[in-house]
Amino acid sequence: MSNKLNSKVVLEKTKKVAQACKGDACAICVKECLMLNEYMIAPKMFFTEVLKSQSIDPEIPFSCTQCGYCEKVCPESLKLYEVFDEMKKELQQASKSKAVLKSHYGVYFHQKMSQTKLVKGYEKGKYKRAFMPGCSLSAFSPHLVEETFKYLKAKDATIGSITSCCSKPLKDLGHQNAYSIQMSKFIDEISSKGIEEIIVGCQNCYDTLKKEYPALSIKSIWHIFETEGLPEVSNSASLSVDSYVIHDPCPVEKSPEIKKIIRRLVGTLGYKVENKEESIAKCCGLGAMAGVSNIKLSKKITAKRIKELAGERIINYCAACTEVMGQGNKESYHLLELIFDTPVAGKKNTLKKWMNRYQTKRRIT
Repeated sequence: MSNKLNSKVVLEKTKKVAQACKGDACAICVKECLMLNEYMIAPKMFFTEVLKSQSIDPEIPFSCTQCGYCEKVCPESLKLYEVFDEMKKELQQASKSKAVLKSHYGVYFHQKMSQTKLVKGYEKGKYKRAFMPGCSLSAFSPHLVEETFKYLKAKDATIGSITSCCSKPLKDLGHQNAYSIQMSKFIDEISSKGIEEIIVGCQNCYDTLKKEYPALSIKSIWHIFETEGLPEVSNSASLSVDSYVIHDPCPVEKSPEIKKIIRRLVGTLGYKVENKEESIAKCCGLGAMAGVSNIKLSKKITAKRIKELAGERIINYCAACTEVMGQGNKESYHLLELIFDTPVAGKKNTLKKWMNRYQTKRRIT
């Protein structure tokens, strides 16, 4: 299955890569990225062919995790992920309200449900500061969200809460129109509450809101833990073992200071970390809805990332990463589990995740 590409933006970006890439004489990006390795020998030949045919198999751009690693390793700093992102937008626009890939209907359902009163809510009244845990963390553990909110309330009794979704999944699928509508509604809602600062528990929410609403002050919960101090329960450290490795979620490359904060927090907790030195963050396999668009490839990326970390116990600070990285005999923990000394048991099916999000809303709004 192929779809036509007529957008001037897409064709210009495609041409730029085709001309600047050194071809198979380099191909470092293809060697480093399983997604690129799956579909091409080198970007030069691949994008030259795309220019000739002005079409592409839609599975290809939607399989890109948008992690930006290609740019980091490329001698020319070519942003292949940006080309794929523009392709997704054009393919989705041509498809109108229909999903480009059948697997995307599940994401559409998720986004519609995320706008319902079942999981979406705001604490009553008006407040200048608000805690927004994000969909993934809410689905992962209502208890950890509640404990984090209690911690924040103890530091600032006036703080409120939001259990809204930042709608990034729509953006990841190239559904720019639907994404813009949802983001506009979100901004209107928080403006009506008088909110001036949002503390987020999700790295994707952090990056999305900072980009889309620069007038708003956006902080990560990790910023607060560093400036205000860790909760007293952190001193018990019952999850302390010989050593851990840290998995940095790929969105953190846009805010590298958080990688430093995470390592300082882990050090304060007293845990031994094998990979203290920061390296380029790599995707767990789920980035940009690639885990929905290309499940087989996504699993390969996850397996590769786990192997690269070479540790039995993994510390994450993204709820989605925490779940997917806990494969085989690996122990995978969210940093909040260590901070509040509360391990989260077992894998959660889709129904359980929705129930968790409902419970999260009930507990903090």
